[in-house]
Amino acid sequence: MERLLTKRQRQVLELMSEGKTRRQIAWELRISQCTVDNHINALRNRLDAQSGPHCVGRAYELGILA
Repeated sequence: MERLLTKRQRQVLELMSEGKTRRQIAWELRISQCTVDNHINALRNRLDAQSGPHCVGRAYELGILA
């Protein structure tokens, strides 16, 4: 499953797991908040999650995050 995620999606997911907000993620990765939202939506679809925080939980369940 991890291979289905892009490098940037993994970065966003890791920052989400650290409790960072969308604004903080955007600032840290030097991308717009809209782009962060696009990555989160892609993560929701790929991880079959209902929300951003659910993405993090699913990533732990699937072994993407340790």
